[in-house]
Amino acid sequence: MIKPAILYKDQVAQKMAETWYDPDYMYYYDTTPGIPDIADKPDNQYQFVSVNEQGEVVGFFSYWVYEPSKRAMNFGLIAFKKHNRTFIRDAIQMFKDMFEKFGVKSAEWRCYADNTEARRLYRNLIKKYGGVEVGRLRMNGAPQNRKICDTIIFEVLRQDLFWENGKIVTKKEWNTHFNEWCEGKRNIDGTLKAPPELPEFKINQVEPGWNPFE
Repeated sequence: MIKPAILYKDQVAQKMAETWYDPDYMYYYDTTPGIPDIADKPDNQYQFVSVNEQGEVVGFFSYWVYEPSKRAMNFGLIAFKKHNRTFIRDAIQMFKDMFEKFGVKSAEWRCYADNTEARRLYRNLIKKYGGVEVGRLRMNGAPQNRKICDTIIFEVLRQDLFWENGKIVTKKEWNTHFNEWCEGKRNIDGTLKAPPELPEFKINQVEPGWNPFE
């Protein structure tokens, strides 16, 4: 579940410190690791944690919104447990909440081109929900391993997304529902139509002496 990061400030600091010398996290930091400043006042800074059923923080995500254009940027996204379904589910929900709940009009984020896992995740995200891979900045990044590499830029506009009754759905879901609507199987509001009622068969509707097997 998603919770405000301020409620888990100490746990976030401890989890972040545990990643400092772990090579699996070298692409999260620049040349020097650190602990994010958890804001006491939001001030256009959105910071959340992903918490599992045991109350343990399994991930942290944050972004800043440029208020005049409602554009989200300066993203931070880190999982403290690998291949964690809770974090993945919450990260996708956070992505939806930006547009559905917090009025974001557009979002941009980046990842190191050498970060295979993040690159695959973000490409799958925009393929599934909408958005574009804008391009790359060549030889401009220096992750913790100090190897200079390219940076890939992603962008999503509100109109890139697939909406249904005020909620973001996947491209596949939207196409399926649209086809069902075209075929008359779905109402204009997206709900499925009830199947047509069949006439109830009653024995007294049969003429006396009629044999259906003749």
